[in-house]
Amino acid sequence: MNLVAGALGVGIKDLYDVEKSSDYEEKIASADQKLQYQLGMRHNEYKNFKQLYGTCYIILMLLWGALFSLVPGGVARSVMGVLWVGGWMIMGPLQKYIVLKKVSPKLDAKYPMTANRLDKNEIHKKENDD
Repeated sequence: MNLVAGALGVGIKDLYDVEKSSDYEEKIASADQKLQYQLGMRHNEYKNFKQLYGTCYIILMLLWGALFSLVPGGVARSVMGVLWVGGWMIMGPLQKYIVLKKVSPKLDAKYPMTANRLDKNEIHKKENDD
C-alpha cells in the first residue's frame, strides 16, 4: 500500500474507506504516521546533505580560484582555469552520483518505509509555504 500511496502522492489512510472498524482505522493511521515521520526525517537528512555538499563544493572552488595568483606562468594558469570551469560543470552529475551510490542506500536502510517511494529524495515545501 505504501508503493501505491507514493505513486498517487497521497497518504496510506487516503486509500481506505473511513467506515471500517476503529481498530482497522488505528492500524492505517499508525502506518501512515510512521510513513510520514520517516519521509520527514529522510527529507531533512537529504536536505542537510545537499546543503553540506553545496557549501563544501563552493568553498573548494573558491580556494581553487584563489590559487590562480600563486601559479607562475600563463599556460599553468590557463590549465588551472580550464580545470576550475570543469569543476563547476561536474558539480551536478557528481552530486547525483553520490546520492545514487552512497546517500540513498544509507537512507533506505535507515528509513525502510521510504525505500520504494518515488518522492523519497524530493524536498517538499510545507503546504502553508505557498
